[in-house]
Amino acid sequence: MEKNLFLKFTMRGKVINCYDLNNPITHLFKKNIYWDEDNYDIFQKYRRPNSNFIDGGSYIGTASLLMYDILTLHNENNLIYAFEPINHPCTEKNIIDNNLEKSIILNKVGLGSKNCRVDLWNKNSYTEGQPGASVVHLNGLPHDESKKTLNELIKKDGDIEIRTLDSYNYSNIGFIKLDCEGMELNILNGAINTIKNNNFPPIFIEIWKQDGWRKDVEYYKDDYEKDIYDFLIKLGYYKGKQINHDDHIFLNEEDYKRIHGNDTNIVKYQQ
Repeated sequence: MEKNLFLKFTMRGKVINCYDLNNPITHLFKKNIYWDEDNYDIFQKYRRPNSNFIDGGSYIGTASLLMYDILTLHNENNLIYAFEPINHPCTEKNIIDNNLEKSIILNKVGLGSKNCRVDLWNKNSYTEGQPGASVVHLNGLPHDESKKTLNELIKKDGDIEIRTLDSYNYSNIGFIKLDCEGMELNILNGAINTIKNNNFPPIFIEIWKQDGWRKDVEYYKDDYEKDIYDFLIKLGYYKGKQINHDDHIFLNEEDYKRIHGNDTNIVKYQQ
């Protein structure tokens, strides 16, 4: 995409580039509303102090910039590891224009359960800058009811590189954000060692429901949420809870008590 198709704003003391497209995120910026703003307090509340962030599915980097502001607020020199397989030209522009190359480490790949390459599943209709677009769709669509595995979609010369989170061997991770358009459970399967080696860091994860173009995908009605909860609780997380819209937070017992003390009635967590 050519540079003249980016719009530029100044918000929250940052230069913010976004795609000049007819999409909800661009419309919010035009109204001087920062996309992801409502997640600042959530990131701040649940993250572990003096630790690194993972921003899985960073889109144009708005969440990464919020994470940087949190680190700055606490005078911490930790890192944000951002992952964006498609819209990284804009993500990178936002990192460079704010001189944050040493703080936000951009990985121009998608996350998944194995290291491979795949094609965009909707490449014929995909437009760069389109939010909410899957790189790989595994869970069946109205015109294709059969579920796929990542193994079935591997293509040696595919459009997109997929990497496991475990392949990066990250340490001192204190917060993982995953907003990866239906790939979350697949990503978790490639992040088991990272999660265990970092003592089950807080995970903020979007879990799709039957809405938008997914309204006819039966799997998202109940099964997807249940599968993610079952996976993470079985892996070793203490509690999980829906916190807003389609976003959920998962905590180990230590983080739960750090945040909520011994009062288990503060919030209704699912277990």
